[in-house]
Amino acid sequence: MNSGLFGGWVALVAMPFVLLIFKRTMPLPKGYRDAGPSLEELKEHLGKRGSAAEGKGAAIGAAVGVALCGVIGLMALAHYQRFANEPLAVAGQKLSWAIPMLFTVMAGGLAGTFYGLRRFLGEDYESYVRLSRLKANYCVDTINRYLVGLICGIVFLLCVHFFDNYTVFSKDTITLNPFFSLGVTTHSYSEVESIKVTESLQAPNGNIVPRHICEIRFTGGDVWNSDFGPSFEEDDTRLSEIEQMVSQKSHKRIEAVERMSR
Repeated sequence: MNSGLFGGWVALVAMPFVLLIFKRTMPLPKGYRDAGPSLEELKEHLGKRGSAAEGKGAAIGAAVGVALCGVIGLMALAHYQRFANEPLAVAGQKLSWAIPMLFTVMAGGLAGTFYGLRRFLGEDYESYVRLSRLKANYCVDTINRYLVGLICGIVFLLCVHFFDNYTVFSKDTITLNPFFSLGVTTHSYSEVESIKVTESLQAPNGNIVPRHICEIRFTGGDVWNSDFGPSFEEDDTRLSEIEQMVSQKSHKRIEAVERMSR
């Protein structure tokens, strides 16, 4: 499984819990309710202007999010073009780029709403902020600012991970660039120490999962495992081609093992 893809979904699932933590740690200041207009007074003062400003802000945010998604799409296109002439390059799943795009739309929506509220409410913006705080009973505007920063950070890390994560099996060398190793390493085929292949994986919960996995170890200690980092979009044919080529060039026999564990 692509580690970036898995991490993206974990971050998405964790977002409600992060929001819950923010709510519990950012209550209204003591005496805030009595320090200004009441909830009813603010509702009467703003009327429908607040909802209209929210809608306009959301539209701006959506436009910003779509534009940024286009930028991420161009990054993805450039990433795959780097390996267009490498038949045995593993550059990850194209579907993975949908995750930073999703987070980009989320951040763009929040940021656009902030801009729209300030732009269309003018002097009444502070009244709207107070209204929102009183309705939610916590500093909702502060939390949203933190969320924008958090989401933008996730987008940046995911984009860097996908863009800087690939493996290339060329004619004379094997180039490994796993993001979390923070650097490219290149090995000749003479540095291959072992090639192990299995058709089953033992998951952390103990379940046995049928899966074609190849593990290549190098004399310097580096390990390439097809189950981590970039994944295969097609089928096992491409992975088998890699195994056979590495075996032929390194003169190392492919060892079949019963299973591997994650």
